[in-house]
Amino acid sequence: MRKNLQKLRQRYRALKPRERLLVVGGTVVVVGVVWFNLVYNAVAQKSAGNNTEIVTLQTTLASLRQQQATLQQQRAQDPNLEEKQRLQRTQEQLVNLDVQLKEKLHTLIAPQQMAGVLEAMLQQNAHLQLQRVQSMGAKPLLTEDEEVSDDDDKPAAMVEVYRHSVEIEFTGSYLATLAYLTALQSLPWDFYWDAVRLEVDKYPNARVVITVHTLSLREGWIGV
Repeated sequence: MRKNLQKLRQRYRALKPRERLLVVGGTVVVVGVVWFNLVYNAVAQKSAGNNTEIVTLQTTLASLRQQQATLQQQRAQDPNLEEKQRLQRTQEQLVNLDVQLKEKLHTLIAPQQMAGVLEAMLQQNAHLQLQRVQSMGAKPLLTEDEEVSDDDDKPAAMVEVYRHSVEIEFTGSYLATLAYLTALQSLPWDFYWDAVRLEVDKYPNARVVITVHTLSLREGWIGV
C-alpha cells in the first residue's frame, strides 16, 4: 500500500503545474458531484415519503366524511341506537384525522414565504448568483398523486390539499451549491423537493435549477 502511494506521489510531482491543476480540479468535481447526489437523494426520498403520508391522510379523511354522510342519512330514515353509536365513532375518527392532517401541514413552510426564503438563503452565499424565481401555481394534491373514484358526493366529502410549487435558478460552483442545499435542509420549516437540475457551463461554474413545493389547505397563492 505504501509503495503504491509513493508511486502516486512521484507521478504527481512529475506532472507540470498545469497538469497538477487539472488533476486537482477533476478530483474536486468528482467529490462535488458525489456529495451533490447524496444530498439530493436524501431529501428527495424524504419528500416522497411525506407526500405519500399526506395523500393517505387526505384519502382516509374523505372516506370517513363519506361514511359520516351515509350514517347521517340512515339515522334520519331509521334512527336507532346502533346507528347512533357508529356515527359517533366515525365522527371521532374524523376529528382525529383532521387534527393529524392539520398538524402535518403546520410543519410545512407557508406558500407565501417559500419563494422569499429560498431567495434570501441564496443571497447569503456570495458564490451563487440568482437568475430567477418563479411560482408554478397551485394544484390539488390528490388528483395528481392518486386517482379517486368519481361520484356525486366527492366535492362535499373531499378535504382539498393544494400543492404550491416554486422554481429557483442560479449559477455558481458545485461546493457553493452543496452549501446552499445543506442550509435549506437546516431551516426550521419543511418543504418537498421535486427536482434538481445541474448543467456545467464552464468549470467550476454550473447552472442549477431547483423545483420545490409546499402544501396548504388554501388554493390561493400569495408571493412571487
